[in-house]
Amino acid sequence: MTPRELAALLTGLPADQVADSAIAALTDQFFEAMAAARAADSLRNYRPDWTTSIAGQTVGLDERWIHLGPIKLPSMLLALLPINVMPNPTEAALARRRSMMREDILTAGARSANLAEFSRAVKALRAQREADREFERNRRTPPDDTEQEE
Repeated sequence: MTPRELAALLTGLPADQVADSAIAALTDQFFEAMAAARAADSLRNYRPDWTTSIAGQTVGLDERWIHLGPIKLPSMLLALLPINVMPNPTEAALARRRSMMREDILTAGARSANLAEFSRAVKALRAQREADREFERNRRTPPDDTEQEE
């Protein structure tokens, strides 16, 4: 049975009416969520105040000031602090992993280039040594008699 047929069997309504009632329920939930969002919007204008009074002096942080007893500093100074911590530790770990992978790829690429260059140099050196050996062999060997008779 499909979910629509099962719902029709349980409610005793035809399948079309069940679909219509489901759409109506979803629409009602949407409108309720919109009303809740509007209500929460009015709460967003609330400004936090994390201050307290210690020995008659205000200490803490509010929307405009950092209170340190008799000293008041603008809270915008918090933006100037050199805090190098990423807000999401999972993203920081992923960034670190990506950086390590990049470094591994660059190192492997450099090794590959060096290995290819090394292989070419070894082949050239072997060819040169073989040519030198062939030259020495030919130099020590007297020419054939057939070549001299001509």
